[in-house]
Amino acid sequence: MWGGGRGGIVEVIDEEQTGCLRSQFLPFKICLDKDRNKLYNNINKRMLSMINLGLIEEIKTILDLGFKKDDYGLNSVGYKEFLEMVISNDFSKMKECIELAAQHTRNYAKRQYTWYRKESFDVVLCEDKVNIETLIEKIKNKLGT
Repeated sequence: MWGGGRGGIVEVIDEEQTGCLRSQFLPFKICLDKDRNKLYNNINKRMLSMINLGLIEEIKTILDLGFKKDDYGLNSVGYKEFLEMVISNDFSKMKECIELAAQHTRNYAKRQYTWYRKESFDVVLCEDKVNIETLIEKIKNKLGT
């Protein structure tokens, strides 16, 4: 869809909302590249944290609201692994469900890394913790300012 000679519809909408054409901006891509072992360890910890913070109760509430197990949003990583357990009210497989959800999340992270390898980035940050000053300095160095 084109905007009467002004470019694509996205550019027209951007111009109408911001007063600027999207093409006036250059993307600056930043990659956060964490050590894979540390990332996987964080994923495992995060899955346990999600359980402790009420993931199972959240799934129960969603189902109680009338959503079905095959609804699109419940097919996402972190929900789909627990659905049958919650529906059947049989929590004897909790550990297996947690492990499966963590594995699926690690698989997703691996696919993201594969995609990142095909991309080029202006700045790649490999630090465990990145503070804003470090990021600003790296951006300035890249831009030569």
